[in-house]
Amino acid sequence: MTVDARAKALAAQQQLVTTDPPFAVIACPGAGKTRLIVERHLSRPVPVRAGRAVTSFTRVATTEVYRRCAAADRLDLTDHPHLISTLDTFLWLHLVRPFLPAGRTWIRLESWRDAPAADATFIASKRPFHLADADFSYDPATSLWSPRPTGAARRGALPADWARQALRTRTTLTTAGYITGTELRAHASRNLANLGDRIGPMLTAKYAELVVDEAQDCSTADLHILRRLHDLGLPLILVADPDQAIYGFRGAATDALMTFATTLGRRDLIHNWRSTTAICTLAATLRADPARRIPDVAVADHHDAAHPVPVYTSADQDAITADFIGYADKLGIGTAECLVLSHGQTTLPKTYAGPANPPPAKSTSLAWAAGIITEYPSAPTRVRTRARDILHRTVLRWWYADADRLTATETLTANDIDPADFERLVHRITYALPSLDQPMSTWVSAAATTLTAHPPANAAARSGTKLPCTAKQRLQSARSVAGLPSGAAAGARPRLSTVHQAKGDEANAVLIIMPARADTNATITAWLSGTTTDPDVAEALRVIYVAITRARRLVGLAVPAADRDRVLAHLHQHGVGTELR
Repeated sequence: MTVDARAKALAAQQQLVTTDPPFAVIACPGAGKTRLIVERHLSRPVPVRAGRAVTSFTRVATTEVYRRCAAADRLDLTDHPHLISTLDTFLWLHLVRPFLPAGRTWIRLESWRDAPAADATFIASKRPFHLADADFSYDPATSLWSPRPTGAARRGALPADWARQALRTRTTLTTAGYITGTELRAHASRNLANLGDRIGPMLTAKYAELVVDEAQDCSTADLHILRRLHDLGLPLILVADPDQAIYGFRGAATDALMTFATTLGRRDLIHNWRSTTAICTLAATLRADPARRIPDVAVADHHDAAHPVPVYTSADQDAITADFIGYADKLGIGTAECLVLSHGQTTLPKTYAGPANPPPAKSTSLAWAAGIITEYPSAPTRVRTRARDILHRTVLRWWYADADRLTATETLTANDIDPADFERLVHRITYALPSLDQPMSTWVSAAATTLTAHPPANAAARSGTKLPCTAKQRLQSARSVAGLPSGAAAGARPRLSTVHQAKGDEANAVLIIMPARADTNATITAWLSGTTTDPDVAEALRVIYVAITRARRLVGLAVPAADRDRVLAHLHQHGVGTELR
């Protein structure tokens, strides 16, 4: 790398700091998108009494903008008249909440998993399902809703009345005032259609520009809303990498995004401050647009590290991970600096991740949750979050009879419980629960004693909830019944995650596990041929692209044995060094 390449990278960023909106930035991984946004916010003033709205799709991203403004001693840029928030919060504050009927409570939920447990469960053909296992999409053009199965609902054939019952349950909850991100966008779309003449002047007077980071995650509904805001005169800046669009199951619309980017005025950033030239070369082979398969220009300090790509063929994820950790260690990369990724939680190494899904029964799911929290600190964030939710729900059910009729937050509010105090209580209970290496009957009894010995501050009497144990489970260990392995890995651990959860993350060494399945074969075939017409396969390629581009110095691939030789040949053809493991 030459000094000139870095100078060009900095000049390209600085040009976008000073460019007038509207425009769209198409940025490669590691291009410094957050730095660009923050520098613009710090150095480009807005008119008096106006602000700038900086939004993204995750709280992690918005927290980083807050942090960098604080580091620059500019906390004034994090408060009124400016707004740094998720896009959902922007929609709620300006396009939804002011227009909802007064005199009732409206409750925003991250997902239907947070809805009252009793009301979010529905029956289809005599089988129970949970609304969290349905993804809903809303079509602004027709105002119609459509569900698709996800999570547990994807396993096995669905009853013919599943979609109808899911829609009916969703309607019941929304009528009661519960709103998830999908409902939020439906409200916003309707309000823009009916009240745009009021909303437009209000927003253009309030904000000099609206910045949307990670815009490749925009759904069809998001783009519909942003186009309408653009038409109403709100200056927009979209920052996106279309090859990192991996939320098609939520309605992400890559083609529509690129069309909108052209409308706004497209600007490209092609300098990568994260990865080596070898990793940039590998990632470029996965891009959908042949015109963008030129590798990004690596400008990091370690840009010329020539580590080959270790390629694995074993189906044993634990053995692969152990070897990769050792391989990285020889390069001076510690275990904690390694990130292991897969498309799904079930294909991560069990030694470090534990089982991805809890058993259905309340007592066995409690044992699973306790094991995940206490024995698997490197389990994926979503798995640990699910475990914490189960522990919270269990404690609330133990003391409050109406806990399943309310959200966890509503239960705490109704009983005047401080959320921080409750969090500490659940932590104490989790680590006071009995050992999982004893018969389930003994464990259940001891767990009940532990729960009873730790009441919330205002709990007057128990709810009557019990922890059942079937005759078949009595003599089995609690660990076995919960589906937990006999022993978790000790010592240093790599980080584990699904690719979707790791988006925005990075690590010195990244191992990507691609299991031997028919869909993997179709994905690799499309990768090697450079083309596909299947949208699911195209998205699977983008998932691999996101995984590879998390790596700074080293990336490893675990592929099915049947695909090994053709993957190696493809990488060699593109000048990517490999080492067969």
